[in-house]
Amino acid sequence: MQQTRTTQLVPYELLARWDDAGNFKGAHIQFLGKVLDDDGNAIASQLMPPQAISVGEQAGFPLSEILDQLHIDALKRIEALELQIESLNQASNP
Repeated sequence: MQQTRTTQLVPYELLARWDDAGNFKGAHIQFLGKVLDDDGNAIASQLMPPQAISVGEQAGFPLSEILDQLHIDALKRIEALELQIESLNQASNP
């Protein structure tokens, strides 16, 4: 039986830079490329080269492609931390 292999790119790292005066200078994104088997399990992975992120009219990877997922991930993390804080507060104030 022949296996079908698919590839997937997932965000791995986002790097932003500012100068000494605090002015934004640029940003790059790096993806992790994965090869998946029929069951969706990663059988190989490789870091892809960093890509410049476009800000405004600049050429590069479109920031809108990752911004929504960053917001979702940040909100999930905030929610988890709020639940942890609530649990700790209840444990310390019976």
